[in-house]
Amino acid sequence: MTQHACSRGPCRLAPQVFEHHDVMTPRALEVFIHENRLPIPVAVDEPVPGHPLPRTMRHYALKGTPSLLLFGRDGELRLNHFGALDDMLVGRLIGQLMAEAGPAH
Repeated sequence: MTQHACSRGPCRLAPQVFEHHDVMTPRALEVFIHENRLPIPVAVDEPVPGHPLPRTMRHYALKGTPSLLLFGRDGELRLNHFGALDDMLVGRLIGQLMAEAGPAH
């Protein structure tokens, strides 16, 4: 899945993920994006043959949508949260990560 680096700091704009592989086609995704006027990147996670969960969901042990993954400057996963979080809390967490010492990506 494509990620877009923030201009300063460790944050990434992660794409939204459409999870329904059995009915997902490129055209269905285009229609979904258009009808919902989504101004954000949208991705389809890569299916894993013989397994019900797609690759990224398995790798990060994601439980569904919405999920939030936050990574530090060192590239280490710092938060894996399932469910909605308050915007102010997310902003504070990102601010804390940006204030950490280390290489900026």
